Amino acid sequence: MKIAQILSSKYPEHFQVYKKKSLLTIWDWNYGEFLELLKKTNQSISEDPSQELYIICSHRPCLTNGYGLEKVKGKVREDLVEFDPNLSLDKSIFQIKRGGGLTFHHEGQINFYPIFHLTHHKKNLQTYMMRLLKTCSEILNEKLQTNKFHYKGPFLGLWHDDHKVGSIGMGLERYITQHGFSLNLFQNIDFNHEISKLYPCGISLQEYKSINQLYDIDAKFRLDFVESFKLKIFE
Repeated sequence: MKIAQILSSKYPEHFQVYKKKSLLTIWDWNYGEFLELLKKTNQSISEDPSQELYIICSHRPCLTNGYGLEKVKGKVREDLVEFDPNLSLDKSIFQIKRGGGLTFHHEGQINFYPIFHLTHHKKNLQTYMMRLLKTCSEILNEKLQTNKFHYKGPFLGLWHDDHKVGSIGMGLERYITQHGFSLNLFQNIDFNHEISKLYPCGISLQEYKSINQLYDIDAKFRLDFVESFKLKIFE
C-alpha cells in the first residue's frame, strides 16, 4: 500500500502533502504506535523506493535505546557512560534500530523523522544528518538572536555553548532511513526527575538543557520553529 493511502486513512487530520512530500505532524504521540507506522512505511518504500515520508512530532514520556554509544577504534569512548540494563526503571525502554545509546522522549520535544530510500534519492546519511543539525542551529540562532547554538560539540548533537539541546540518531534498514532528530524545546521536570540517574547518550542529564531554560519562549515558538524548519529542509 502506498504511504499516502496509509496516512490518509489512519491519520487524515495529521497528514498533508507539503511541497510534493508526504508529511505527518502529530503531537504527544505514543511511541509504540510510531514504531508500528515506521514498519509499514519501510515495507511500502521497499516496494516503491521513490516514496518519502517526513514526520514532525512529539512523544509521550519514554526511553529508547539504539545500537550503542559513539566509539573510537571499536571501543566506547572513555568519556561516555554506558547504560546499565540492570537498573530498575518505571518507564518502558524501546530497543530501536538507530545509532546512539539510551535517550529519552517527552511532550516538550520536537522530533523530526525523515524516512526515505537513501540510495534511490542519492543522499549520504552522515551529510544529511549534519544538514539537519546545521538547519536547526541556524533557525534557533536567527529566531533567538544569538550565536550560541552549534553542532561542533564534544559529541554528535545540537549544543548551546556547553549544553546539549538536541540529539540525533539514524540508522538504515534495507537502505531506508530510520529515526532522526530530537530538539529539547520545553523541559519536563517530573520526567527529568525520574531519569535523573541515567546517562542519555552516555552523558549526565545535567549536561542537557531545554530551550525554555535558556530563553523565554512559548507555545507559539514551537509552531514558528516548525514552519521555518519545513521551509529550509524542503527547499
